[in-house]
Amino acid sequence: MSRALLRLALLCAALQLPWAVAAEFARMEAVGAVGAAEGARMPDLRQRATRAAVAHATLRVAFPLLDPEALAQQPIAPGELQDWLSDLLGDDPLEYAARFRVLEDRGVRPSLFGTGLENEYVVIVETHVDVERLRERLASRGVLLVARSDEPRRRLEVVAELDSFVAYRALREALRSLPSVEAVDPVAFERGRARLEIETHSPPDAVLLGLMRESPPRLRVEPLGVGEERLRLRVEWRDAVEPAAPASPGGPALDAGGDGSGGASADFGTD
Repeated sequence: MSRALLRLALLCAALQLPWAVAAEFARMEAVGAVGAAEGARMPDLRQRATRAAVAHATLRVAFPLLDPEALAQQPIAPGELQDWLSDLLGDDPLEYAARFRVLEDRGVRPSLFGTGLENEYVVIVETHVDVERLRERLASRGVLLVARSDEPRRRLEVVAELDSFVAYRALREALRSLPSVEAVDPVAFERGRARLEIETHSPPDAVLLGLMRESPPRLRVEPLGVGEERLRLRVEWRDAVEPAAPASPGGPALDAGGDGSGGASADFGTD
């Protein structure tokens, strides 16, 4: 093999290596809403709402990765954790998105999400968040929750009261999406009730907090009891998305084709 071909082969291997190492992604659905002023262009509103949804998804993945003890040392005012975390992650939420796609384009409708205008543009977006990149950013600020090597894995029982099989399936997928959960095993299912076991290093209250923050917009999770080895939940699947407060950071809008920047790419097709 010539020297030039060898150098090319080594370069290709070097470029591919990070993708093999940092391949942990969390799939997340989130709502994006931006105020729709009269006369605003629909493509611009759609792009801004998509960015807001990606930002919201990124925050929901990041919250369970935060170290509570480290946060206590930060100058964060009560009720301002989300704004503080948004500032820490930077102006471009697409930096953390491996890919994303719009699941629902609801267009312009009366405001429900506190955008400050009479009408707003709403989308629901599926984002595959790069968890490793998030960890790197949080670690650089000293707020990444690092599991202790001597902390044993635990099996937690999750008992859920359900309003539908759709709610059960959504709960199972939400648990699987949690970075702190390594395995989800269905144990029993009957009409209106399900029992699962999960494997995790985290205590039950931390798992519950992550689940409530990372559940998709239509999944309502209500805690009924938290024990040392068990979570009891009421879980409902809603046809309509209720008002929330999605993040909507600034920064440059997407181009007309919807492609991301900073290494992200938009996927508006199917998996």
